[in-house]
Amino acid sequence: MVDKKLDILQLFGHGRSHNEFSSVNASGEPVPWFVYPAFEFLECFDLSQSTVFEWGSGNSTRYWAKRCREVVSVDDKKEWSTSVSCIENVTAIHVDIDRYADCIFDYEMSDLIVIDGIRRYACAQNAVQRLKPGGMIVLDNSDWYDAACLSLSEKPHLIQIDFSGFGPINNYCWTTSVFLQRDFSMKRKQPTIPRPVGGLLTSLTRDA
Repeated sequence: MVDKKLDILQLFGHGRSHNEFSSVNASGEPVPWFVYPAFEFLECFDLSQSTVFEWGSGNSTRYWAKRCREVVSVDDKKEWSTSVSCIENVTAIHVDIDRYADCIFDYEMSDLIVIDGIRRYACAQNAVQRLKPGGMIVLDNSDWYDAACLSLSEKPHLIQIDFSGFGPINNYCWTTSVFLQRDFSMKRKQPTIPRPVGGLLTSLTRDA
């Protein structure tokens, strides 16, 4: 039994991220600016051979670069693209607003596509066309972007999973939605038993 109260948000590094206004975990390592439940879901998968296309550069780019084979990161603000341009396996692209959503067609199809910037409805429509079989799309702030969310949820070949709760920096809850291809085939990390941040470790094996 645990005899002390655990500050779950502190274990995730929420206080540090809020104070530094940077999307980091408790150790100061970069993480995507998603809600923590969505982040833990993504942490379950071995993405070492995956390619990522993301709209919206920053600490998420640094996170994907450490875990994925190749990242294409697009931003409409030059300072954000420049901040990640020196990472070896990252192609950092600064584009004007009028080319923002369509620039995904300049690159190969991706295993994982992240929508976390401007023009999310147009990005969502294009993401569906550039997603590899067996892959996933992540739409952050899906509770704010109704049209973008609906444009993905209405696709019969996608399965929507919504994660709501706290995330880095913010003092409010929001929703990050993941859309999986029905033939979703990303490999899970080993072991496959989940170990959540702040969870209680036990040696018991439970059958029910």
